Amino acid sequence: MTVDDGWSTWEARVDSSVDGLPVVGMGTAVSIGVDGQVVRASGFLAAPDRIGDYPLAGVDAGLDRLRGGAGGWSAFDDGPPPLPAGAEPAGAEPAGAPCGDPTVSCLPTEPAPEAVVQVVTGVRLGLLHLGDALVPAYLFDLEGGGTIPVPAVVERWLDGAATR
Repeated sequence: MTVDDGWSTWEARVDSSVDGLPVVGMGTAVSIGVDGQVVRASGFLAAPDRIGDYPLAGVDAGLDRLRGGAGGWSAFDDGPPPLPAGAEPAGAEPAGAPCGDPTVSCLPTEPAPEAVVQVVTGVRLGLLHLGDALVPAYLFDLEGGGTIPVPAVVERWLDGAATR
């Protein structure tokens, strides 16, 4: 448990673990105000049900996913995340502009931000809360602090092609 002084409240956080593995994205937080009153709380109270074993992709595949941005773009670059298909980049001309015209550029004119190099100092197995499931994840520790979770299961399980 960690407790921080939030000026007018105490902020208490408990990180979850299952079978000794840390769980990312499934913590519990409580804000305690004046006279010990609970001001707000969030988290999970139920214990997860085991649905089976997942085949792991291997640390090398996890590292490739990390390099590809699977663990969160902001950890490696101060710029925007990759765009979903059909989305317009920030700074693009508004809808209705002649973006379909091959002579008109709808991309921003600002230079792309430079990549920030992050050094991975370690990796360990954990769990990642994705949707309604806990999925095995490689937890990549970064030099200077911080951890980035990357799904550790084989590709066919990521795509939802496999059945439970």
